[in-house]
Amino acid sequence: MKKFTLIPLFTLGLSLFVTAQKTDFSNFTPIQSRGDMPDDFALMTFEKVNEEKDIVIDGLGKKESKEFIKGIHYGIDEILRSGRVIYGDEMTEYVTRVGEKITGKNSDIRFYILRSNVVNAFSTKQGIIFVTEGLLAQLSNEAQLAFVLAHEIAHYQKEHVVEGYKENVEIARSRVNNDSKIKQLSQYSKEKEFEADGVGIELYNAAGYSKEELFDVFDVLLYSYLPFDLKSIPSTYWNTDQLVIPESYFETEFPDISVEKDYDDSKSSHPNIQSRSEMILDIVENINNWGEAQFLLPEEDFYHVRNIARFETVRNDLYAFRYGDAIYSIYLLEQEFPNNKYLQVCKAKAWAGLLAFKVEGRYTSVTTSPSKVQGDPHQLHQLLKKLDKKQLVTVAFRQVADVKQQFPEDGEVEAIYQYAVQHLAREKNFKISDYYEISFQEAYDAFQKSLDELNKADSLTSTDTTEVVKEEKELSKYEKIKRSTGAKEVATSKDDKFDEDDFYLYALSDIIKDDHFKQSYDSHKSDLEAKEEEEEKKRQLAYSERKQLKKQEDKEKIQMGLEEIILLEPRAIQVKGNDIDIEKSEELEIDLREVVERFHGNSNVSVYKVGSLEYKSHGTYMYNQKAALVNSLSHLIEYEEVSVFPVDYNLNKEIINDFGTGKVAFIIIQSVHQRLSPRKIVFYSIFPPVWLIAGPVTFMKSFYTNFGVAVFDLETYAFNVFTNQQISGFTSKMEMEALMYDFLNQINKTSDQ
Repeated sequence: MKKFTLIPLFTLGLSLFVTAQKTDFSNFTPIQSRGDMPDDFALMTFEKVNEEKDIVIDGLGKKESKEFIKGIHYGIDEILRSGRVIYGDEMTEYVTRVGEKITGKNSDIRFYILRSNVVNAFSTKQGIIFVTEGLLAQLSNEAQLAFVLAHEIAHYQKEHVVEGYKENVEIARSRVNNDSKIKQLSQYSKEKEFEADGVGIELYNAAGYSKEELFDVFDVLLYSYLPFDLKSIPSTYWNTDQLVIPESYFETEFPDISVEKDYDDSKSSHPNIQSRSEMILDIVENINNWGEAQFLLPEEDFYHVRNIARFETVRNDLYAFRYGDAIYSIYLLEQEFPNNKYLQVCKAKAWAGLLAFKVEGRYTSVTTSPSKVQGDPHQLHQLLKKLDKKQLVTVAFRQVADVKQQFPEDGEVEAIYQYAVQHLAREKNFKISDYYEISFQEAYDAFQKSLDELNKADSLTSTDTTEVVKEEKELSKYEKIKRSTGAKEVATSKDDKFDEDDFYLYALSDIIKDDHFKQSYDSHKSDLEAKEEEEEKKRQLAYSERKQLKKQEDKEKIQMGLEEIILLEPRAIQVKGNDIDIEKSEELEIDLREVVERFHGNSNVSVYKVGSLEYKSHGTYMYNQKAALVNSLSHLIEYEEVSVFPVDYNLNKEIINDFGTGKVAFIIIQSVHQRLSPRKIVFYSIFPPVWLIAGPVTFMKSFYTNFGVAVFDLETYAFNVFTNQQISGFTSKMEMEALMYDFLNQINKTSDQ
C-alpha cells in the first residue's frame, strides 16, 4: 500500500504542476479537485454550527435561529459530501475569475462546480455558489455566465435564504388553509427572484457586459432540457463495411421543439420566463451606460472550459444510465474532436450498457421514449427503440468491437469488450451460427460482379440488358444483395430468405471468425452453463437441504479471508419521528468513527479509512479518493440486479494500486425513535398497572438501531455482501464496538474455519 505519510507532499507538488497545465483533450481524463482543500469541505457540520450557535437571526426566536443554522449547514454539507463537487480545477478557477468581475477580488463568496447535467446555479447563506457542469456546457459566452452569477450573488447579498426561512416560519404560524399558504410562499419566492434579477443586472452592467446577452440567458434556461447543441445524425454515421442500417429505420420528421414562456406560475416558486424578460426589459431601458463586452477574460478560456464541461456531461450521463444521451453528446463532440480516445471509450461503455440492460430485460429503465424527445436527438432515441432485441444486441456489440479494433492494446477497452461478450453469452437467443460469414460490403461487391457478368452475357440482347440494368438500378441495396451470387449462397442456408430487417446478420462477419472472440465467448458460455448446472442441482434438493445450503453460502459470502479493507466514511442517522436529528446524527457518526479508529490496531484486518476525518492529514488526495468511492457505490446500488461496468474504470484501478486492495466497506447506522401508536397510548392510560410493568419495556423497544454494512469490490465491480443487524434500545459505543468486532472478525475468516 502507498505510504500516506508521503501523500500530502506528493499531492501538493502534483497540484502545483497540474494547475499550470491546460486540459489536453486528446488525453482527457475525468476532472478531479486540485490544490488546497477549502474549509467548506474540511470542517465537520457540528464545527460549523458551533461557530454560529449564539447567533439569533432578526425576526426569529433563539430556537428557530438554531434550527435554521443547523438546517442550512446540514443541507449544504450533504452536497459537499456527495462526491459530486469539484474545487480548484480549471472550471472552478474560470467561474471564480468571472465572479470576481462582478464582486471584486476581496469577496467572501466561494464558487464550486457541481457534477450534474441539470442546467442550474444556486447560492447559499454560507456564501457558496454552485454552478453545474450542465450550465457551463450550454452557455454561449462569458457574459451569459456573468449574469447567472450576478443573479446568484444578488440572492446572497440580499440574504434571500434567510428571508425565505423567516417567511416560511411566518406562513407556517398563520391559520390560513394550505392553498393560501402555497400561494403566499409562491408570491414571496417570485419577489426574491425579481429582486435578484434587478440587483444582478446592476452588478452585471457595472462590470461592463453587453445588454444583449441578458435575454439570451433566458433562452439557455428555456431550452435547457435539450442537449448542448443540435445536429442531425446522418444515417451513414453508423455504416461500416460490416454494418449498414436500412434507411427505413430512421425517421426524417421529428417532434417540433416547443416551449411556453408564459406558462402558469401561480403555484411555482419562480416566475415564468415571460414575466422575467418583461421585467428585465423595463430595467434595461432605464440604463444608458451599457458596455459591449461578451468577453472580459480571454475568449479561448471560455471555450476551453465549456469543452471540459461538455466532456464531463458524457460521464454524468453514463453514471445516470442515460446511455442514449451520452451517445448523442459524443456525436456532437466528435465534430470537433474526431477519433478522440476518451469519447470512443465512453461510446463503448454506453453501447455495452445498452446491450447488458437489453439482455437483462431492463432496457426500458435506461432508454427514453422517443415521444418525449424533441428535435434532432429524437432520431437516435427512436432508433434505439425500433431495434428489436437481436438487432440491438448485435448493433451494440458491433460498436464495442469497433472501439476494440481501434484501441486493441488498451486495458479498459478490453475490459469493456469482455463485459459485452459476457452478456452476449447470457443472451439465449444469440447464436453465432445465425450470422453470415460475409460482410455487407462483400455481398454488395458480389452483386456488382454478377451485374458486370450479366452485361457481358451473349444470351441477352442489348435491349434486354438495358432493361435489366435499369431494373437493377431501381432496387435497394438489400434487394441488390439478395440477387447477388455471394448473398444467395449464404441465403440458401437460411431457407433462401432475405429481408432488410436481417441487416444485422452481416454485422459480425469478421468477429465470428476472430479467435479472440471465440475463446472469450466460449469461456463465458462455459462459466454460465456451469452456474446454471449448479442452480439446477440446488433446485433438485429437498427444502431443508436448500435452506442449509443457503445458510452455508451466506456464511461464505462474508467469510472472505480478508486481511485488509478500505472503509468508506461511515454514516450515522438518528431519526426522531419523521425528522433527522442533525446534532445527534453527527455525534453518533463521531462515536462510530472512534470505534473504527480503536479497531485499527486491534484487529487482524488492516482498515484503511477514507473520509472527512482523513482530510486533515491527506487533503485533496483523500477527497478525490472518497469522491470516486462514493460515485462507485451510488452507481452500483442503482441497479443491484444488473451487472454494470465502472464508469471510472482507470480511477478505480489507481485506488486499488494505492491501497493494495479493491475491497471497500460502507457502514451505516440508523438509530430510530419510534413514536407509540395512539392505540398503545390509550391502552396504557386505561390500564395504569400494566404501564408500570410493560411501559418501560415498550418504551425501550420504541428505540432501535440498524447496523448495516455493504462490501463491494472495485476489481469485479460488484457487491460481495450486505449485512444488517437490528438492536433494540439506545445505541452505545459498546454495542457498536461489538458489531464492528464481529464484522471484522467475520470478513477475516475463511469459509473452512
